[in-house]
Amino acid sequence: MVESNEHKGRNLVLFFLGAFAWSWFFWIPMSEVFGNSFYVIGAFGPFVSAFILTYFNQKKEGVKKLLKKGIDLGFGKNGSYLFYYCSQR
Repeated sequence: MVESNEHKGRNLVLFFLGAFAWSWFFWIPMSEVFGNSFYVIGAFGPFVSAFILTYFNQKKEGVKKLLKKGIDLGFGKNGSYLFYYCSQR
């Protein structure tokens, strides 16, 4: 899917606005009322914003690709050495 620069810029602005709104909604008013447990939910603001924008722009296929990128555990050659080194301690 080819996007224009204007469309990309709009998506970038919407991403930051969505992430900011989600995070601060849970960090300020909810944490004052319900305690610190809502700080963790607020930290997912960038993920929620990316998920929503991807769904609106690319539908289910885009969301599947986004989730696969986030769950990729392929460390590659150098990452496997680091994992081996850390597991020996």
